[in-house]
Formats: sequence, structure tokens, C-alpha cells
Amino acid sequence: MFLCYCLHLNVKCSPCFSMFSTGIFPLVVLTHQTHRNVARAQSLFRDMGVEQIFTIENYTPEDHVKTQGRHEKVLNILNEVIKDVTFRMTAQQNPVMKLRERMQYMFKYVNERELRIREEVKELEKVMQLNLMAMAVKKAKTESEIEREQDEDTNKKRDA
Repeated sequence: MFLCYCLHLNVKCSPCFSMFSTGIFPLVVLTHQTHRNVARAQSLFRDMGVEQIFTIENYTPEDHVKTQGRHEKVLNILNEVIKDVTFRMTAQQNPVMKLRERMQYMFKYVNERELRIREEVKELEKVMQLNLMAMAVKKAKTESEIEREQDEDTNKKRDA
């Protein structure tokens, strides 16, 4: 079973992607349930379509006392994993066809992502080029202003 335990940075993570890439919907386990905004994280994963979200409290150096509640939560998570595997094993599947479908999905996903990254790079290059042009214009204006001031100073010295 795939345990999704972190958020991916700069990537839209979705259970559909996890399902198509691994063939299994993710089971999310959120840790440190009393130290963070767990409700917000649960809401985020629910909005992505995750069906099974569990919260547990980690053992820490400060709080390493073994409790029945913590053990039961971990055992319940493992029990849910076993139930899910048992359920999935009852359905007839063609593993070769599933693998082919997942590979096609992955190639399409990687290609689309690469195209998106290339477009972002092009946009950044355009912005950088515009910034360089603006800086060059500003520098040219500054240089012409300096020349004008020097010419004015030279003219004032000549007149005096």
C-alpha cells in the first residue's frame, strides 16, 4: 500500500495521479496530530479525493512513553491496509494491460510536465530580456544625462 505522508512542492499532487502511477489509491497518514493544523491538512487531502486519512501522534524524544492508544491507531492503520489489499485481490485484473495503461499515462504526464516547464522557462527568459532592455535604456539615459551635465559644466567654465 502506498503511504502518502508529505506534500509535494510545486507539483499538483492528486490521488488520481497516485492511482494511475501505482495502481493504488493512497492511504494518507498525518503525523504529529497535536502539533500542527491537522484539520487543514485533512481538508486539503479530502479536496484532492483521498478516501482514507489517518492521524497519529509520533513518539518523540520528549514524549516516548508507549501508550495503548498509539499502538491501537497504528494497528488500525495496518488493518485498513490489509482490508484494502484483500478487497483489491478479489477483483480480476489483467496486470499486463494495467501496466500498459499506467505506462501510457506516465509518458503523457511527463511529456505534459516537460512542455509546461519549457513554457515557464520561455516566459522567464522573456521577462529577463525585458528587464535587461529596461536596464540598458535606463543606463543610456543616465549616460546621456551625465554627458549633458558635463557639457553644461564645460559651457559654464567657458562663459566664466
